[in-house]
Amino acid sequence: MSEDKHLLKLLRHGDSFALRRLYKMYYERILGFFVYRLFNKEIAEDVTSAVFLEVARSIGVFRGWADEKMKTVREAAPVLRP
Repeated sequence: MSEDKHLLKLLRHGDSFALRRLYKMYYERILGFFVYRLFNKEIAEDVTSAVFLEVARSIGVFRGWADEKMKTVREAAPVLRP
């Protein structure tokens, strides 16, 4: 089992360490994506935080990753829609 899948399994069972670990693993990558797309680091930081809040909120309905490395970025799509 990959580390990502293991962490998601732990997160589904309420393990806050798992969310912190996912945050540390993906924060910089996601932030970089949003800085590139939004041209504003402060807004990108807010959106990145919103992504992780949404992951934590919706973990019970989460079905897994088609592409594990890009899942969190795809999670950001609803945050960017008007």
